[in-house]
Amino acid sequence: DYMNFEETKFWISGLFPGEPQVGEYVTELPASGRHGQEHDSAPLRVAEFSLYDGPDGQANERRPETAAATVELGRNYCGLTGAAKTDIRVELFSVAYADFPVATMVAAAGALVEEEPEFLSPIPGRVIPNAVRLAADQVAEVGESSSSTAFTVAHVLCTVPYVWSDGVPNVSEMPGKISLHEGDVESPQGRMTTMTQLVPITDAELVFYEQQGPQALMQKLAEVDADLRDWCRESVVSQEGSN
Repeated sequence: DYMNFEETKFWISGLFPGEPQVGEYVTELPASGRHGQEHDSAPLRVAEFSLYDGPDGQANERRPETAAATVELGRNYCGLTGAAKTDIRVELFSVAYADFPVATMVAAAGALVEEEPEFLSPIPGRVIPNAVRLAADQVAEVGESSSSTAFTVAHVLCTVPYVWSDGVPNVSEMPGKISLHEGDVESPQGRMTTMTQLVPITDAELVFYEQQGPQALMQKLAEVDADLRDWCRESVVSQEGSN
């Protein structure tokens, strides 16, 4: 009895407040080793949640935020295994201010992972390059947003989620009880689906990450209490990436 789309949606809906809006996203991907030219990704469904909606007509002190999560990225085998060779599947999510196209970005990150599942398996500490940039291009093309030019962030860093105080949510499925997505492979040792949080980072922060590693970057972001929901925040490292 496995996590198909409906079950994944049910599980993820319980992790965030409110009713999700589920949309299907196709990302225009750049040419890659596998594809000689720009091409569309496979459609990927993403659930979007409005956080901190104040009662109607009441001035809300907090800037509205949106959370968005993939609900079918778990159809991909990414070569990740846990204890006792459990097959680990991952759904991605991110939280940002509501005026940023967070669902489009999460879909772009998911599309990049689907394109290179072994190379970009979304383990904590890995960067998925250009996910924000792809989303910005996508919304600019349909004329949805004029602010995309002001985004300072371009990539996303995969992190262990820090939004749930009682640990990272996951769902385990027993061996032999997993009914599969089309084209999926059996997981004889059982399967666990977990969540990875996407933290948008700047070009300069990516250079710093490549030199110093993910821990050092997370520490730097924490030191200045960078607002990771803000895609227009200042970089925490200077352009040289050396400070």
